[in-house]
Amino acid sequence: MVFLIVIACLFAPSSKKIKFSHIYYWGTGHSRILITFIFLLVVLWQFYVVESINGKTLWDANMILNNVVNFHDTKSITNEYLSVYPNNVLLFLYERGVWLLLNKPGIAGLTVALSRINILLIDSSLIFCGLALRNLFNKRTAQIYLLLALFLMGLSPWIAVPYSDIWSFFFSSIAICLTIWMYRAQNRWSKICPAFLLAFVVTGSYFMKPSLIIFYIAAGIVAFIAFLAKKKSIGILSLATLSLTTIILIFSFSTYQKNISFLQLNDNRALSIMHFAAMGSINKGAYNQADYYADKAIKNPEKRTQHDIKTYKRRIKGYKNIGNYQRFLVRKHVYNTADGTFNWSGNGIKILFDQDKGNFAQKLFTTEKISFYRHTLFSFPIQIVWVVTLILILFSVPNQRLFTQILKYSLIGFFFFLLIFEGGKSRYMIQLLPFIISLASIGGNELFYRASKLRNHQNTISSPHR
Repeated sequence: MVFLIVIACLFAPSSKKIKFSHIYYWGTGHSRILITFIFLLVVLWQFYVVESINGKTLWDANMILNNVVNFHDTKSITNEYLSVYPNNVLLFLYERGVWLLLNKPGIAGLTVALSRINILLIDSSLIFCGLALRNLFNKRTAQIYLLLALFLMGLSPWIAVPYSDIWSFFFSSIAICLTIWMYRAQNRWSKICPAFLLAFVVTGSYFMKPSLIIFYIAAGIVAFIAFLAKKKSIGILSLATLSLTTIILIFSFSTYQKNISFLQLNDNRALSIMHFAAMGSINKGAYNQADYYADKAIKNPEKRTQHDIKTYKRRIKGYKNIGNYQRFLVRKHVYNTADGTFNWSGNGIKILFDQDKGNFAQKLFTTEKISFYRHTLFSFPIQIVWVVTLILILFSVPNQRLFTQILKYSLIGFFFFLLIFEGGKSRYMIQLLPFIISLASIGGNELFYRASKLRNHQNTISSPHR
């Protein structure tokens, strides 16, 4: 539609030709109308994509959906799966809750319903995070954030995949908003409310995607340094409210999880953290089916952990010298971060429930035959946006604001985590996208500021003295 408007402007008769300056001034004068119109178009596109590419993946996302819909027939499989991967218990309960609320639809109906909820999660994340960055920094920072986030996530086909990735994006976005709110708090209630709400986000993050705790560790480190330097930081009341509420919530859900009436979970079946470290230390550092089956065969948790430690040590020693291990880490980091589609070709939807060769969204986001390597039509343009985003992060380095430091520490922590443990694919970037895009928007604002300052300086030099 935007393309057609541009063409109409270019090829209109000269007497009626619309100047781009007129469009610009009209847009700035009617920004709310324009933003509302664009937002409605985006939401319509998102619903169109969800309806068009509704289908199955060939990994955990579809496995959990299948266990929810066919729980009566797969109860033993579900118990084993959730015992091995306890971080998916909360996701299973959420999807089961939606399934029961909608009167037990089939897998196609449940998938599209959960994908519609994904739209709400993504769009609310973009809006709240954009407003938070505007309040802390300025309007331009928020605009850059919304633009990059819209392309990388708002228009992404990942909204059609119900899994913890979208919830992780939402948790990270809300964490940014509530942390900024706590930082800017002036009175007692504005210190307590965001801390209380953030406790629910921390708890959800801990049980669904434990790696998200890295953000809070980074915030704690920066807050402690700021306290020692006697700089303004998050208040004691906010920290106390956050800590106490989080402890209560985690303890409560842990107790509930151990006593779910329709599940028989076995804590001894859970994979150890060293399992994921061993898995992340070979080949691309990605999921290794051989490691999974080897650990699954060991029933004793202590022996399984010892096996993982020995496997990890053997693989690290296999690099023989630090140089070889460094090359492996560099290569793995590339696999972790390079793909702007976030490994859609590998983990995207593979089997459509309703295939239509004439459907535009299906042509854009899917392939006719199942492929784990072939990119789709949207891959190239979104890769350009991703490269621009990564470049803009570099311009955020000079910014020394407290919140910027939290984002920097978080990014370093996440990258380090993905290097040590299971990674090897860019899908894991979705959970930290809000931090990445926030840093990129801060960097973009810095770039605009410096370019404007340089241009004004050049104009001052070139202008004649009076």
